[in-house]
Amino acid sequence: MVDDTETQRRADVVRGLLFLACPDAPSAALDSAAKGIVERSADQEPPTHAVSDARYLTQPRSADDPPRNLAGADLSGTDLTGADLRSANLTRASLVDANMTDADLSHADLTDADLTRTDLTRANLTDADLTRANLTNAYLTRTKLIRADLTGTELTGTGLRWPWHRKRDRDVPRVNTEAEADALRQAKLRAPALFGAELAWAMRAGDMRKIAELIEPLPPWPTRQPLLQAAQWLTSLTVSVRVADAAGVERQFTDAARASTESAVAVLSTAVVNLVSTAVHFGTEWEELPVESRRVFQMDAHLLDQISKAAHALVQSLGLAVAVGSPGNQALQNLHAFDDSIRGLTPPA
Repeated sequence: MVDDTETQRRADVVRGLLFLACPDAPSAALDSAAKGIVERSADQEPPTHAVSDARYLTQPRSADDPPRNLAGADLSGTDLTGADLRSANLTRASLVDANMTDADLSHADLTDADLTRTDLTRANLTDADLTRANLTNAYLTRTKLIRADLTGTELTGTGLRWPWHRKRDRDVPRVNTEAEADALRQAKLRAPALFGAELAWAMRAGDMRKIAELIEPLPPWPTRQPLLQAAQWLTSLTVSVRVADAAGVERQFTDAARASTESAVAVLSTAVVNLVSTAVHFGTEWEELPVESRRVFQMDAHLLDQISKAAHALVQSLGLAVAVGSPGNQALQNLHAFDDSIRGLTPPA
């Protein structure tokens, strides 16, 4: 039986996904739709109709709409550039690797939030509460922290010791740990098959933090960042399909989306196994790789970007399907485009 704590945790996750899919929806609509979806998912019988509260997700957000409640939401790896999150409740939220450039977080509550490697360039954190928040290796270039509460905040690698730090300054705190980081990287690169299996498990489990931990020790080749973004979008897609199922979206569509997502997970796992195997054989220096291998990885980087874009579009389509109760023609087109992007990276038989 699901207890109240687990129910709340699920509602937090679903609310975050709805926010990403419908960023202009009223706050009350996000709350009520998330609650309805979680309650529906607890039913023993298959859903026969859409969650009624989801219809309000398509309404525009008014000027006097209350602050966002994104407590406990998983927004890792998302693009929140310029987001209006004034006075938002982001307690316990995961914003690992998120892009929050120019975001307005003034008066926001980020207590116990995880902002590891978050890009907060030019973000406004005036009067924000960052008590016990984790900002390890976060980018704080020209970030406004006027009157922000930094009690117990983890600031390792942020370069906050300099009043006006530039990009090169951010690397200074990491110099002393370069040898240790390289040793860890080499240790993790010795089991390619296990590496691929762990990544697949993390994507299916929706574990954004584990994905970031797995990708981080990969060699800094052109494929690493696109691989991270693709894995994160596939994770979001996996969860979005579950949400759509619980909301009563047409089963034929969600089954097809689930099958496509599983195919993409397998393709990405194979890609990372190939990458790790190459690193084990030739080393991690890009210039030491054979010319043909470099050409293939550069092409893979482009194909991974296409998968990310297609997965992003499909996540948005699923969010809209939850709102209106059924997928439209655009959702079907996005599903086909996603399938095409996967085939682009699939190695020939």
